[in-house]
This record gives sequence, C-alpha cells and structure tokens, in this order.
Amino acid sequence: MYWRNYHISSQYYRGTGNIDYFWSDGSTGSLSNWMTNSDTSIYVYGVDDLGCYSDTMIQNVYLYPPMTLTMSTDTFMCNSDTTLIFA
Repeated sequence: MYWRNYHISSQYYRGTGNIDYFWSDGSTGSLSNWMTNSDTSIYVYGVDDLGCYSDTMIQNVYLYPPMTLTMSTDTFMCNSDTTLIFA
C-alpha cells in the first residue's frame, strides 16, 4: 500500500467580505492538505459574509501504482553512474 500527499487550494470569486471554505474532510480555510491511499473525490464550497454559498467544486484524485524498474542481470552500475531509461 502506498500513500500520496496533496496540497489543494481554492478561491471564491465575487463573494462579499471574508470567505469561509469548507472541505469534504471537515477542514476549513482556502488551503487543505490531503493524504490518501486510494482513489477519492475532494469537495469544497465557500460561504461569504452575507451567507451566500458558492457552487460545490469537486476534484477526483486517482492513484496509480509507483513506477518500478527492473534491470537485467548483465548491467553493472555504481552509485555515481547515470543511465538513460527509455519507456
């Protein structure tokens, strides 16, 4: 299992005064940090000083397995060596 960390920000345009942001994980503020180990959807909406709500924005996050590299047994490399990898 592997984990990924995300830093996500949101901006509310045309609101009046201060904007409060509400994220689907229960956090508040224009920046939210996420850590997930599976595909997920992140939701956020804003509320301005007059109590007006923005649309709810949704960002789907898909995790893919980390890339793996297998080298043949006839390759010898030292720590400071470099090589090109073709995909």
